Amino acid sequence: MELTPVPAHIPPEMVMDYNLFDDPLFAKDLHSGMAELAASGRDLIWSPHFGGHWVVIGREAAFEASTNFEQFTSDPHALFPELAQTRQIPINMDPPEHAPFRKVLTDAFSPRAVMGMQGNVEALARELIDAIKHQPGCDFASAIAEPLPVKIFMKVAGFPVERFAEFRQWVLTSISEGDPAKRQAIMEKFNEVTRELLAARRKQRQDDLISTLIDADFGGRQATDAELEGMCLLLFIAGLDTVTNGMALVMRHLAMDTELQAHLRAHPEHLNSAIEEMLRCYAANTFPRWVAHDSAFFGAPLRRGDMVLVSLPTANLDPRGFANPTAVDMDRKTPHLVFGAGVHRCVGAQLARIEIRTLLSMWLREMPPFRLDPDKPWKYHTGFVFSVDSLPIRWD
Repeated sequence: MELTPVPAHIPPEMVMDYNLFDDPLFAKDLHSGMAELAASGRDLIWSPHFGGHWVVIGREAAFEASTNFEQFTSDPHALFPELAQTRQIPINMDPPEHAPFRKVLTDAFSPRAVMGMQGNVEALARELIDAIKHQPGCDFASAIAEPLPVKIFMKVAGFPVERFAEFRQWVLTSISEGDPAKRQAIMEKFNEVTRELLAARRKQRQDDLISTLIDADFGGRQATDAELEGMCLLLFIAGLDTVTNGMALVMRHLAMDTELQAHLRAHPEHLNSAIEEMLRCYAANTFPRWVAHDSAFFGAPLRRGDMVLVSLPTANLDPRGFANPTAVDMDRKTPHLVFGAGVHRCVGAQLARIEIRTLLSMWLREMPPFRLDPDKPWKYHTGFVFSVDSLPIRWD
């Protein structure tokens, strides 16, 4: 793909030939490459790929870009009304417009609501572990990390679980495809399914999130069809992928760190703090913002309409924010940014934690020590989400 010429106002030292979808940094290992970039001491770089854009790599800068919605808008349509891209709601909204939509989702994934899902998580984790426990190993990605969180979320949302494999592939394409037109084509497929589901729920409500959205109060009114489609699109993309990769990346670390694995078997009370640290070390998401007005930001000369990608993998490995950032330190106090920050912080964070903790508690209690399969390397791909395609592990 042809690179964009560097604009005259961009300082040459801030330019880096960095491609989120295919960069040499990723050839070494996903997060060692990100740690190398984070250790450069820079807060932002400018990439000439995909029309040219900024990448926020420092922790402090990532926090500011995530929370300062007056400088960084989440809604590209506010700057480019001609965009055909479907607006994901409420992630593509700024305050105060986003508040009533955010509240409905926050209520749906409140601590009390999530605890009500615990039984289903335990039952499916039990079923999946029982299916592989008598084997000498498995591909953890396909055997556990994909079906556990994705099927739980599909059931909660009201998506047809029998279409799990099909929907999962759509999501992987939507987050790993560099061509915006191809991503939009996938989103149109999602929208077609959403319209069918909304029509079915309007005829007969069910105990699911789609039915809840139809009847919910969004600031004194019900949502329009376009708004419901935008909310369902966000649920598709966020719910069918993010936890899968966090779970697989945590498991990969444990497969490589036999001392930590043994420690957690002996001290399960330390599991929560270990999970938080492993999630920090292996953050997977990068998300876009758009510059609302010309401004300076951590030394970068931003222009209205510039796209800014906020890299959580590098922000969570910034040595200025985390001493010895690649180490899993269960006594670490600095809060991580794995689930984002500010008004768009992930509403499903509590469910993600419960799913990972439930699975690891059961696994470490019942399965023997495990390791990476030396004969089958793991496979992954990059993009807006670092996705684990295959994670072969073995045990004796």
